[in-house]
Amino acid sequence: MRFRTPLLLLLAVAVACTSSCIAVAYWFPSSNVRLSLLWPVVFFGAMFFTGRRSNRVVLFNAGCVVLILGLAELYCVYGHEVGPVRDVRSIRRFETFDNALVLRPLPNRHQEYALYIDQELLWRVTYTTGPDGWRIAPPPCMAPPSHSLLFFGCSFMFGSAVNDEETLPFRVGMKAEGRYRVHNFGFSGYGPHHMLAQLQDGFVSQALTVPPVVAIYWAIADHSVRVATPREGHFGPRFDKDGDGVVRNGNNLSKLRGLGWLRSTWFWNVALPLYMRSDLLQRLLELQAMPDDELFYRIVDTSRKELEARYPGIEFHVLLWDIAGDGYDAEALRLGSGLEARNIRVHPISRILPWRPGGDANYTIKFDGHPNALAYDIIADYVVSNIVCRQRSP
Repeated sequence: MRFRTPLLLLLAVAVACTSSCIAVAYWFPSSNVRLSLLWPVVFFGAMFFTGRRSNRVVLFNAGCVVLILGLAELYCVYGHEVGPVRDVRSIRRFETFDNALVLRPLPNRHQEYALYIDQELLWRVTYTTGPDGWRIAPPPCMAPPSHSLLFFGCSFMFGSAVNDEETLPFRVGMKAEGRYRVHNFGFSGYGPHHMLAQLQDGFVSQALTVPPVVAIYWAIADHSVRVATPREGHFGPRFDKDGDGVVRNGNNLSKLRGLGWLRSTWFWNVALPLYMRSDLLQRLLELQAMPDDELFYRIVDTSRKELEARYPGIEFHVLLWDIAGDGYDAEALRLGSGLEARNIRVHPISRILPWRPGGDANYTIKFDGHPNALAYDIIADYVVSNIVCRQRSP
């Protein structure tokens, strides 16, 4: 096929590259491998299928550019690390773009994830979402229950690297003997800005069938950065300080608002999530990552007020992950103090887990850092005993 313009040629090759990235996701599960190797291979390979010298020159130069970017991508993942090579594998697409949250799980998904260290399997877990698109919780035993429990947060609340029945919301539902409907609104990369957007845009009200009596948000030190800087591949809803509160300002992809037609295309729903996971992109975004503690406090406080206004009598609690180590504990405790100054109930995890300084390995997943099933089970005992059971009996 002969292309008359280099632009059309590059567009055709780019589509071929993206299709190849998705088609071979099973054999090359890491985004860095797909992005780094397939793009230059396809660009250089296309040189043999065009007879025009000008097209070959364009393809060669474009291939050199993507090769350089690919090498930088590989360095971001492997070049700066000392130790085992970490590789998370999955097959089916689990997430999609959303106009309000930017990224959210797809409904009715049952998907397997596996972690390989130096090509050896470390763990294999299953993630399942319900018809509402959020991770499943145990079915209530009472028919019907009169109250529900709400859980918000990032991958720590979602339950990264643990099975469905091992997540905190699931364990709380089981330990509460199925007397409540449980809703897990957590997802990887989320923060308090997602919680507030979920409340404002009806995600919570649409999922509820009975009124909630408790809402729990899981906070980590990085959330004060996420509310201010588009990171983690999610580019979530954007809130800015306004007077004593916050004001909604679209999301960090609002500049594409004029391209609304794009949101229904294959590129927006399949290809773009793949490329936004680029490690090189995340490294570049981290260069401008600056925490905004005041914005964090305001978003959490506004979320609490939103819950109290919508559901009178509800209690709002914060679980604070303050055992991360590497200096993050001091940052987390600072955030916790700021929330307590706003009369928000904060529960530091260091007071829940039988933890010793420098000895939290028993409660985190190896080579990952997220809580493991044991940690979730102990925290669930605390939540049921000290938060849920203090409510009126449903």
